[in-house]
Amino acid sequence: ALPLSPRGSDRAFFRLQRGRARAILVQYGKERTENALYAGHTRFLAGLGLRVPALLAHDPRARLLLLEDAGSRDLLAAAGGAPERRQIALYTPVLALAVRLHTAGAAAARQARLRLMPGFSPALYRWERNYFTRHFLRGRMGLTPRAAAALAGELESVAHALGQEPRRLIHRDFQSTNILLPQTGTPVLIDYQGMRLGAAAYDLASLLADPYVSLSESVQAALLEEY
Repeated sequence: ALPLSPRGSDRAFFRLQRGRARAILVQYGKERTENALYAGHTRFLAGLGLRVPALLAHDPRARLLLLEDAGSRDLLAAAGGAPERRQIALYTPVLALAVRLHTAGAAAARQARLRLMPGFSPALYRWERNYFTRHFLRGRMGLTPRAAAALAGELESVAHALGQEPRRLIHRDFQSTNILLPQTGTPVLIDYQGMRLGAAAYDLASLLADPYVSLSESVQAALLEEY
């Protein structure tokens, strides 16, 4: 049993190995409600035709998940610093997963009565905007209250525009570290326990303006057109 690095949530991850057999054990706490949704979301996404780690076992009382080991190579490792043509080739099948989720997910989730986290709303956009203003604009960049307020006002207008968009089922953390690239087959999605209804643009921004992978504007534009 090999402990894996933390992922910034109330969970612990272990790679279990016996001979050639491998699996991932996840132990989750009660701190975040969404962690208890992972097993149900796994079954749902697999039924939707998206590749996710196979659910091998789930013990809700012990708060333990046993999942297929889909490897350690993620999109960040593959795309970071890669030539632009290579980046486009790597991201194109990932966008196909997003299209599937965004076009078929919401209706299927309603039919399955899938439990989701609260959808994006003016209140949630306000929370994220205030978080960004407090920790990045003020805390990291040192902007004056007036300058930060001006940017927050601009973001408020963006939130209003997003609120007018169709409500799709979105991953919510759709970035390079949450997309595994096995040696064969399509990319594998992980960390989807925070799925909810919202604007598809949220997932696209998470992927194409990823804080971990710097994509050029030309690559971003090409991938957006591909989507």
